[in-house]
Amino acid sequence: MALPPLPQGATLLPPLPQGASYDAPIDFSIPTEKALRTSSVKEQPITRSYADELKRQLGLTARYLTEGTVGTADFLATPVRALQNAIMPSNLQARPLSEVLTRNLPQPETMLEKTVAGPSRALVSTGTSMALAGAPIAKGIPFTPTETLTTRLPISPTTQTGKTIQEALISNAPTQASASIGGGLGQAVAEQMGGGVIAQTLAGLGSGIVGAKFVKPKAIGLSNEQLQNARRDETLKLGRDAGYVALPSDVGGSKIARTLEGISGKLKAEELASSKNQKVTNNLTRKYLDLPEDTPLTLETLENARESVYPAYDAIRNTGSISLGNQNPFSNIVTGVNKVAGGKNALMQNVPDSYVIDADTAIQRLRELRSDGNAYLRSGTNIQKPNPKEVLRGKRYLAEAEKLEKTIESHVTKLGQPELIEQFRDARRYIAKTFTVQKALNSELGSIDARKIAKDLGKGAPITDELSIVGKYATAFPKVNKTVTDTPTPFTVLDFFGGGLGGVPGMLLGPTRAATRYGLMSEPGQNMFANPQYTPRTAPFVPYQGLLNNQE
Repeated sequence: MALPPLPQGATLLPPLPQGASYDAPIDFSIPTEKALRTSSVKEQPITRSYADELKRQLGLTARYLTEGTVGTADFLATPVRALQNAIMPSNLQARPLSEVLTRNLPQPETMLEKTVAGPSRALVSTGTSMALAGAPIAKGIPFTPTETLTTRLPISPTTQTGKTIQEALISNAPTQASASIGGGLGQAVAEQMGGGVIAQTLAGLGSGIVGAKFVKPKAIGLSNEQLQNARRDETLKLGRDAGYVALPSDVGGSKIARTLEGISGKLKAEELASSKNQKVTNNLTRKYLDLPEDTPLTLETLENARESVYPAYDAIRNTGSISLGNQNPFSNIVTGVNKVAGGKNALMQNVPDSYVIDADTAIQRLRELRSDGNAYLRSGTNIQKPNPKEVLRGKRYLAEAEKLEKTIESHVTKLGQPELIEQFRDARRYIAKTFTVQKALNSELGSIDARKIAKDLGKGAPITDELSIVGKYATAFPKVNKTVTDTPTPFTVLDFFGGGLGGVPGMLLGPTRAATRYGLMSEPGQNMFANPQYTPRTAPFVPYQGLLNNQE
């Protein structure tokens, strides 16, 4: 049946807007992803069966695993691929490996899927890198004495950057994974907002740094500062175990501890600490000399201590003559040395002159030399009237005593009596200890100057046992080992005049300062505040995922 004819000027086509024409060419091109994102046309939801959706999600998972696994390799190959594509024809252009391997896998469609894609790729890429960098370590095989982390790894970087990345992947895996998730998420969000490569890279790097904050880095060793202070900290522990106290500022205490020290009055805190430490030094000295705790430290005490071991010397008196060889090794200070004239022996051979000293005479001269030498030293170092000549004379006497004592020890050794030798050596060591203490003795105060012990220790003096703790602690913490003449008063002038500030704050200033001082020097205060604070060296993390998986 034929249609009726249209009226003149009529058409089946709908009217076009002004300026439009049916003669214009039709655009059959596919809109870009950016155009679709910015289009006002709403995306129609796609409905699938549960089986199809499950299959699709498995495909997306395979895509993320593939892209993440080869993503780092694709990134490293980018310069080579760009150069190749610049010189090769269009039909031989190289494509990223991840794009080739995933061409038959589904693409993320929804906003959630596209957002999840970024961190998923980044996490898989980081996991792959960790596996490659630390695969031999994951086996749990113990290190041999000649093995190190570097020798165990399949690849040993030669540059510091490479070593840092390797250490981050191996030692700091949780933080590195968190940084990767953050970096991937930042990239994905920047991509969804229409950002280009630069925007995605910056967002990935920044988000990676933020992501690393959520997982505390693993401590992999001591900080450089802690390594430098290792000896000081060991001395601090020895001293604290012995009863010494320290200032927070001397041991690298916390900010709170150093603030409390400032409130307490720094100079007064040093004085109080020195007073407490002086008692510890005196007690350690008594233990060093095996003296009772309440024994006063005086010259008379030290003389009596030496007298207590002289029986070991007296046992040598009846051991005959001590041969000194063909020359007299002593100066004229040592009397009692006899010369034995030489001559001809039975074979008419010449026998040179020799020198001997009776053992009884030698022991007596040794005691006299020590007594006179110390007397000259005390006289020469008198504070009111020092005499350098007396000091030199005292040192000469003590030097001859040391030489004579070595001669006696050599004589005893030749006798072949082990018990006598051991007793003599023990007595000699003990007497040497008393003279070491005597040099640091302040006879007026009846106390030991720890800083003098520290000085002798620094010169290489054979100071051991408890006295070595005294010397080491005074070397490490001289501010709290000053000589204190009297027990410090609880309050200072500033404490008393604090009330001049007026009001309640002024009235509380003095008690607060004093309480803080004594609190810091108490055992609980020392345990809480006099401890070094360090930030351990942590494994680094590298936000390199911010450079990967950018979507153009």
